[in-house]
Amino acid sequence: QRWTRASFDPSAWLWFAVSGALGAATHVVWDAFTHHSRWGTELLPFLNRSVGGFPVFQFVQYGSSALALVVIGWFVATGLRRAPAVPAPVEVPVLGRRERWGALGLLALCVLAGVVHRCARWYAHFGRVESPLDIIPTACFGAGAGLAAGLLLYGV
Repeated sequence: QRWTRASFDPSAWLWFAVSGALGAATHVVWDAFTHHSRWGTELLPFLNRSVGGFPVFQFVQYGSSALALVVIGWFVATGLRRAPAVPAPVEVPVLGRRERWGALGLLALCVLAGVVHRCARWYAHFGRVESPLDIIPTACFGAGAGLAAGLLLYGV
């Protein structure tokens, strides 16, 4: 099916904008409870307590991120299973085994480059890694940036 101007319902644009605003608002509010010296951690002081050498808010941050990753993975897997099996349009090239491995290799290299670049910058700034929990968010952001760059390269 081709996308045309008529295929976009104006109410869909409204829902898109509302969803974006709600997502941004809930993200900012959740960050208040999962980051140091924010109003959420001041409101609930137990979030600042240490457990195993780390503040509770950090466990909440990483735990909720891991849970969200599982939920997103489940959502994508469910959507792919429910999608009808249709052949690819003629305009879309079907990659052979070698091309798929090449694309995967490109994406993996870009992710690795993003992680190395971001972690090297972090280390240059702080000078040391005291715990793996110090570097995990930095590595994840680098991986995301590398993946985005790799997908852009793949698309070209």
